[in-house]
Amino acid sequence: KRGPAGFFSSGRNSLRITLWKNPPANLAVALTAEESKTKLDEYSRINLKQDPGTANADWEYYFRDPRTGAMRAQMDVVTFGAQTYRVEWRCPRDDWAGLLGKWTVVLNSFGPARG
Repeated sequence: KRGPAGFFSSGRNSLRITLWKNPPANLAVALTAEESKTKLDEYSRINLKQDPGTANADWEYYFRDPRTGAMRAQMDVVTFGAQTYRVEWRCPRDDWAGLLGKWTVVLNSFGPARG
């Protein structure tokens, strides 16, 4: 099911893609600032880092959704030329390993239009 502004969901899984206008040079610092404002129940960071020498970063975390229970999420910040995007995948924690292949397909196929 597709929603507004690059939001896609299927059951308890969701994918959100947003353009990050005017991203800072230090993405890890910016993501840490976002993390400090999070209001997610039972939030716990797994990883948050900027890829050295790139304009890309990763933020992985656990949280509890009041409707769907224990969840895991990953936000990858990817840059193509002058455009930076946040690509975020959320799914039930117990389903993460089984759905990791789909997340990998999304990341590997995300990029500028070819042709």
